[in-house]
Amino acid sequence: MLEQHAEVLERCTICHDQCAFSCPVFTEDRRTTVYPSRKAQVARAVLHGELPLNQETARLFYQCTSCRLCRRWCVYLKERQDLAPALRAARAEAVARGVVLPEVAALAARTQAEGTPWGNVDGRRNELAKEAPRTGREEVLIFADAATLAQGWEAVRAFFALARAAQVAVRLSKSLLTGFELADIGLADAARALRTETAAELVDWFRSPGAGPVVTLNPQVAYALTTWYGAEGTPLPGPVTTAGAFLAGLMKKGRLRFNLAPGPVVFQDSAYQVRYLEDADSPRALLGAAFDDVCEANPSQAEANPAAPEGLAAALAPAVPKGMAVRRLAELRDTGARLIITADPYSYHALKAAAGDVVEVADLSQALAMRLPS
Repeated sequence: MLEQHAEVLERCTICHDQCAFSCPVFTEDRRTTVYPSRKAQVARAVLHGELPLNQETARLFYQCTSCRLCRRWCVYLKERQDLAPALRAARAEAVARGVVLPEVAALAARTQAEGTPWGNVDGRRNELAKEAPRTGREEVLIFADAATLAQGWEAVRAFFALARAAQVAVRLSKSLLTGFELADIGLADAARALRTETAAELVDWFRSPGAGPVVTLNPQVAYALTTWYGAEGTPLPGPVTTAGAFLAGLMKKGRLRFNLAPGPVVFQDSAYQVRYLEDADSPRALLGAAFDDVCEANPSQAEANPAAPEGLAAALAPAVPKGMAVRRLAELRDTGARLIITADPYSYHALKAAAGDVVEVADLSQALAMRLPS
């Protein structure tokens, strides 16, 4: 596992910490040991037997939100390396060797007992499935991921309203996890089993008559079902897209229209949306059609600070995700926007909790559904 990333670790350890202040964990934690390059140094030392793999070293591998900002801001390497997969492999190495942090063990136990790391969301999924539009010019499968159901289920209902307006029928997946959620925290065996099971359902979907794309309201899921599934040897035979990209396509075809509302509004870029999927344009095209003043926070788009860890974030000190949300909220509010719009369940949940009653936070689908002609 870890040996596959030896070159990345070697290259990352010879830099001069140019990316340190891009790291949201260091920004909140302030320990030099959580610099991206220092995490790489420890992983390299473990790989070469220079440091033991124990609870102390393993914990350091989890001090990463997979935001890819260190890759974005790397000024040392001509070909920028991605440290996140190397740290993911280091976590899997630790678990494989029996070094399982208590936080990871707790998530594994909850998944085993309740079906997902976010608890049992079957009831919510089944209720939403009853509300999904059943007729239309085409049919899509919403991947009903557990993170969205647990942290931002309102967005699914809003997507239904948009689908009805565009005459799109919707079905919800039975699968709630891609497997990547568990792979990200080192639970490789459980992730493999989930990936196999989920891939089988989606392959069946694509083989059914008239099947449209798989659509997800969680950009991490889109990355997992495309790039990660392909890398792991289970590529899917049909298209997977984010809700934003799918809705932007419908709008371009003239099947979605919005009543223009006064702004200002501001969009919070998801790391998986903008730095993994490299799509900053779809949500902005939609918002530009629905609001007359769409602001840009500083930083924004590919350089945007994350509002939350986009995953389970096991073993991060509680102050880190809280600080990320508070810091990003301040940057978004500096635009003067009256509405903050997100497109992933993690940012939505974190910003909504941090904002309280001070400013409104909505998912992209919610914001758009409010602007549909009555």
